[in-house]
Amino acid sequence: MFPSCFNLSQLRSTMIKQQSTFFIHAIIAMIFWFHVSIGDPHALDDDCLKCICSASSECDDQVRCHTEGQDDYFCGPFQVSRNYWFEAGSPGYDASNPMDFENCVNNIYCAIQTVNQYLKIKQKDCDADGIITCQDYALLHKFGPANCTDEKMYSNSSFWHKFDSCFSFTNGTKQF
Repeated sequence: MFPSCFNLSQLRSTMIKQQSTFFIHAIIAMIFWFHVSIGDPHALDDDCLKCICSASSECDDQVRCHTEGQDDYFCGPFQVSRNYWFEAGSPGYDASNPMDFENCVNNIYCAIQTVNQYLKIKQKDCDADGIITCQDYALLHKFGPANCTDEKMYSNSSFWHKFDSCFSFTNGTKQF
């Protein structure tokens, strides 16, 4: 039989906890697999991000912060403003570091996270064609939700021409 120090109820309890933990992990894995297999319909793909980055700064990771106009302060390869970063949830935020914004958007990985989060939060059909495409994301990135629908504003911008040229060359129109 079992030794006297063996507690059957303790064994059952441990087994139930292990089964529950396994079950939770299995559910998480299935959700992850399902999410990955169908894809996030509003996720940016690499080609879209590359063209937004290219149109912003030729994707130059050496571009640092600079001021345009009176109050416009932009940083990094995506030329992100402090307000944009804040609206994206401030990735890389560090209350003890007054340079956390600059450190994040000058780092390509944190900058990509910032752009992804901003565009996911603010997503909008800027060209009013009924679908959200990479073109909408590019317009939203550069002009923001209030101005991305203004064709007069974006049609003459060097950003838009650079983006459009890159995206047309890269893969044509993709729907997101």
